[in-house]
Amino acid sequence: MPQFKVNVKWGRNLHKDVVLDTDMEPNVFKAQLYALTNVPPERQKVMIKGSIVKDDDWGNAAITQGCTIMLMGTVEGSAASSSSNTSADGAKDDPTRPKEIEAPAPQKTPVGLNNLGNTCYLNATIQCLKVIPELRDSLDAVSRTVNQGSQITNYTQLSTGLQSLYRCMDDAQKVHLSAVSPTSLLDLWFALFPRFCEVTENGSYRQQDASEAWNEIVQTLQRTMSIKPSEKSLIDKYFRGTYDVQYKAIGVTQEPVSQSTEQFYQLSCFITKDVNYLMDGLKLGLTDTVEKKSSLSDTNLEFQKTLAISRLPVYLTVHLMRFYYKGEKKCNAKIKRPVKFSLNFDAYDLCSEELKKKLLPMREKIMAEEEKENQRQMEVRGKKVPGQPEEKRRLELPFSFEDDLGASNSGYYSLKAILTHKGRYSDSGHYVAWVQQEDGSWYKCDDDVVTQTIDQDVLKLDGSWVDGHCAYILLYGPRTWL
Repeated sequence: MPQFKVNVKWGRNLHKDVVLDTDMEPNVFKAQLYALTNVPPERQKVMIKGSIVKDDDWGNAAITQGCTIMLMGTVEGSAASSSSNTSADGAKDDPTRPKEIEAPAPQKTPVGLNNLGNTCYLNATIQCLKVIPELRDSLDAVSRTVNQGSQITNYTQLSTGLQSLYRCMDDAQKVHLSAVSPTSLLDLWFALFPRFCEVTENGSYRQQDASEAWNEIVQTLQRTMSIKPSEKSLIDKYFRGTYDVQYKAIGVTQEPVSQSTEQFYQLSCFITKDVNYLMDGLKLGLTDTVEKKSSLSDTNLEFQKTLAISRLPVYLTVHLMRFYYKGEKKCNAKIKRPVKFSLNFDAYDLCSEELKKKLLPMREKIMAEEEKENQRQMEVRGKKVPGQPEEKRRLELPFSFEDDLGASNSGYYSLKAILTHKGRYSDSGHYVAWVQQEDGSWYKCDDDVVTQTIDQDVLKLDGSWVDGHCAYILLYGPRTWL
């Protein structure tokens, strides 16, 4: 991807090593300049070797590594016109000179993503993953290694493309843009995974299954996001869990019980007529009947397979198995049964006995903090002003083991993002992301339309709404609120 480090000359100031990505439209670069200088894009005149850059086209601008770009324009807050061109000390005003003003307050509303034709499945996935700060930091680190001359593979490009899009969204947020177009990332996505590039009879892109897109992104990042050869990738560190597996022969007492381990990157919540709650469906996935060869003979036997989690990742992805293959229609039809979930989740009951013992010390500390918070709320309840929102208090405790960074040390989680589906089939309908910001507020990211919502409406995504949005993927992370 054509990225350059350039120097930006603005009045008496020189900003060095500013990243310019020509895959993005010039207005994105102008948003970066606004963050650096407080000169709004509409007041900017950007010149590259005598050529003025337009908002939507780089034209024939001669951009090279380390070149100097001229920026002219006045900062936000300057008068559009003035009867005098002298400053208070009598000196002539330089229209390009920085003024001493406060930077605009950062906006917490997320930036949306334009739908480029049935691409809501990818937009929703990108928005959900964006809430993970460790992922953002690791993407920045990968991008820096690429800029320093490291070998670029096809899959490394997905990491740098995702980082560029996230940076573009952050820059757009600073200049109050409501949405950006993920055009460059989509082109790269289709090049890496052609099966997502299917088109309909009228030439538009076909809708795709968001869970398949989620898995492709996570697996690709797993292969490309090892910062150092001696370190495991961010995905293995923060998303990988481990099962202790036991196989016990059914009806054959002579067959010895065997033990092994398996890795997982998401939990599956199976949905049957008896499943009403998330934990019910997760426990269904911990036992199964399988056929495998006996260790005493060449015959196949039926075994009871039992799983127990021996390593919990800090970020727990839960896939609600809402679709089943409908033979007569040759498609994945939807199970609309409501499955209730909560904003806080406790994975303790899914763990092995050994892991449960390791989790107890931090769980006791968290319970002590909860006791203090309950006492505080009782004390302020009588003083609360009607209509005033309830104050949330952060949980200021480490969430990972010191000797296994990225592994949960308590089993307690908070919901960070939800990917929902509306419709009857996985390859049709509409996908939306619901994400929690750092201050605890929730936002609905429906492509380019982003609106704030409340906890109570988030919990209604359990499938209770007839033909409405229901949770398909839940992303739980470290518990941050009491």
